[in-house]
Amino acid sequence: MKRILATLVFCLVGAASLSQARVSLRLVCDDTADLRVAIECMLLLETRLPIDVEIVRMPWRRCLEVELRQGLADGAFLASYQAEREQYGAYPRLDGLLDSERRYNNAGYFFYRRRNSAVSWDGRTVAGLNRAIGAPRGYSVVQDLRAAGYTVEESDNTLADLRKLNAGRLDLVAAVEERADQLLVDYPELAASIEKVVIPYAVKPYFLMLSHQFIARQPLLAEQIWDAVRSIRLTEYRSIFHRFMDEPADE
Repeated sequence: MKRILATLVFCLVGAASLSQARVSLRLVCDDTADLRVAIECMLLLETRLPIDVEIVRMPWRRCLEVELRQGLADGAFLASYQAEREQYGAYPRLDGLLDSERRYNNAGYFFYRRRNSAVSWDGRTVAGLNRAIGAPRGYSVVQDLRAAGYTVEESDNTLADLRKLNAGRLDLVAAVEERADQLLVDYPELAASIEKVVIPYAVKPYFLMLSHQFIARQPLLAEQIWDAVRSIRLTEYRSIFHRFMDEPADE
């Protein structure tokens, strides 16, 4: 009798889980960067949790300062950690500390220069600059470089930066390695005159941020989403990355 009751309870719980209402998850991301891999990974959240993911692209500053802050979006990706961004939304944490294990990935910022340029980076100081460093508008590296005393010229995207570098309007470009390297593959005319400085400027973890409003409504689901992001990074990210990087990207 006990076994029958236990089986009945198990079936009822299973049926309840299957009938659980799916939750809409509205995510926003930068509309200028190549985020094909990240978008594919975020859509995979639907296969792990009872959620329906909607992704909307827009300028990065609007993603954080309007959509996430006001709770118009439930989450925003991809965000490196900056303390001031916590007014807009939340990062995954464990025992009160930033939980980098639940990041989306790590990304390295590298400098790119014209071949035979006298500009150098030794891991501590940029030498030989006569013009600004280019970087995409709203990216965390802009603030980092300005805090270090460098003049930064912001642009719409990394491709625009590389073209300005090629034309001699910039001395350096600071860019996410994966993106800039792929652009140099896609645009051999740029690769002919531009090279990557081998020492990284910075390597940062990047996260899916969730809005404070969403976490207040769905605290358990928020933690499950961050757990799923980690799982996707460990199991499927690499194959998705290689699949998309074999295709040229529009920017």
